[in-house]
Amino acid sequence: PKKLRSKNAGLRSMARGTPSKQPRTAMMKRRPGKPRREWRTTTASSDSLVRSQYAILAHSAGALAAARFITNTRTSSPIEMPAAFVWVDLDPLVPRWQVDYFHQGVASVARIFPTIDDALRGFRRIYPNIPDDRLRSFVIEGLRQVDGGWRMKLDPATYETWEPGDLRPVLPRVACPTLVLRGSESIVTSAEGVAALSDGLPNREVREIRGGSHMLLLEHPEEVSQAIREFIRAHLP
Repeated sequence: PKKLRSKNAGLRSMARGTPSKQPRTAMMKRRPGKPRREWRTTTASSDSLVRSQYAILAHSAGALAAARFITNTRTSSPIEMPAAFVWVDLDPLVPRWQVDYFHQGVASVARIFPTIDDALRGFRRIYPNIPDDRLRSFVIEGLRQVDGGWRMKLDPATYETWEPGDLRPVLPRVACPTLVLRGSESIVTSAEGVAALSDGLPNREVREIRGGSHMLLLEHPEEVSQAIREFIRAHLP
């Protein structure tokens, strides 16, 4: 997890996530995994990382893992629960076509790219609104150098086995204030998914980033940051 700072709220935030709709030629290093397995990883690392009030910012499949972490950690655990949760651009019940997309992309994850620019091309086609320097930094973080070029850090088996399940039943147990962010142009979140989040989360606010795709964090970082700051100011002391 990365540590994020909030100057106004004095929070530390753990960010986890991965795009759930990726081009076949590149993706960031965060693996889709299974929410139940990933919340255990989050739980194991949280006790050593969290020493003060914090928020969780979780993008895509990371939101599923974060929700499992929040709702499955025992109340007797010494781990402090987050003071706020930012759920970014994913339905709580991932449509079957998105799950199948991962399963069908196993070969592309194992591909070796001769150059970094070769790995960048797929992202540029699908996300043309991300500035080149920001996109390059994002993709490079998810690559490792191997004989013959560059390969994704992601284990291809995670694509093959990803089955996120249905998180709608656990949403009422997410007690902390939750900001739901989606991009207005995203094909990953649906109207039904946003409605399920609105109905299920007991203390939530839904914000749409105009012109944003699934990668709204990279496309509109200033607007996203402002939305998060306003949410934290409104809900936390």
